[in-house]
Amino acid sequence: MCLSAITDACASILNPNDSFDGRILWCANGTTALTTVLRAVKAASRGKDKKVLIPTCVCPHVYVAVLAAGLEPIMVATDPYNNYALDWMALEAYPSRGAMALLWVHQYGCMSHVEAVRQVCRAKDWVVIEDAALAFGATTHAGVAGTLGDCGIFSFGKGKVICADYGGAIVLKNATNAAHALPGLAKAIENEWTSFNRKATADDCEENFHLFARELRHRYNNLYSDFRSGACATHFQSILYECTDIVKPLNEERLLTCLKPEMILQGTMLAARRKARADWLSNELSSANVTIVHHVDGTYWRLNVLVDKQKRHCLLKKAISQRLEMSSWYPPLYWMVADATIIGHTSKEVEFADTVLNIWVDGIEDWESYSKKLLQLFDDACK
Repeated sequence: MCLSAITDACASILNPNDSFDGRILWCANGTTALTTVLRAVKAASRGKDKKVLIPTCVCPHVYVAVLAAGLEPIMVATDPYNNYALDWMALEAYPSRGAMALLWVHQYGCMSHVEAVRQVCRAKDWVVIEDAALAFGATTHAGVAGTLGDCGIFSFGKGKVICADYGGAIVLKNATNAAHALPGLAKAIENEWTSFNRKATADDCEENFHLFARELRHRYNNLYSDFRSGACATHFQSILYECTDIVKPLNEERLLTCLKPEMILQGTMLAARRKARADWLSNELSSANVTIVHHVDGTYWRLNVLVDKQKRHCLLKKAISQRLEMSSWYPPLYWMVADATIIGHTSKEVEFADTVLNIWVDGIEDWESYSKKLLQLFDDACK
């Protein structure tokens, strides 16, 4: 088997059209794919500050990709209650030359505000990089995730729609038909990808990210007030600077071993199943004293529920002790990055972080039993 087989399978899910002709570049992981695109944007852009706009509430891998590309992140406040909408007023007020690109992340697989993203980026002449790492196979009225920006990236690592434990992809667009594009962007991405992948390696060291994850879990669960205040930011930032070792050249043999065409062809079905599971679980928990955060389009990585602020930490610890699949939310990046540059109002995401819990929608064998245990957990908390 060769790369063309998984490329064809992936293209069949993405539905090639006038703006996407099926060109896909394969990478070691989603972080490498994003880093490659960001480096290409930096190389092709002229007359713009070497900065990229990113949402405040995203996976730290996004921040690492920006660092690895040699760009400065400008964090844009979001509204988690409204499908993670960016602060449009802040973006409209931000100078056009102040950034090269906007990184449009489908947080938790939620696809939303497509036209708003396109409109503001056209007006500002920013490249739209679509991070669809958590949304492979998901669709909205505008099209398929990964094909809606000037270029798109996917991940096939742990926790993704297709969990192959290895692999990422870059979706290239036809510049002449894209909604907005930097002239020569696709060629610049291809050049950067070719240069970076001249020497493949079998190594895939993620030790620093494992350390980061352990530290994040510990401080979030046991030192939340310090963590929330940003008192731990310098510590976390120093670890994240070391995490750029996750950016690796492609090991084609490993990719072909881990990621099969038949796995990719299940993408749309898996995305729909995630959404259906989340909808079912949401209905099951409707009698509990929680608020379910609904999304408009896309798939779900986790189902977000809102609980009483004073009880959230206690609930999380009880769930962990009972081995229920529940976790904390990815907190705002500025809690983990010292001296972060932020635009927009962050009050909603801070309020959200204080009250949200994540319930898994993957990897559950007995859904009936799982939902009953969750209901009991929430009921006990209300007594």
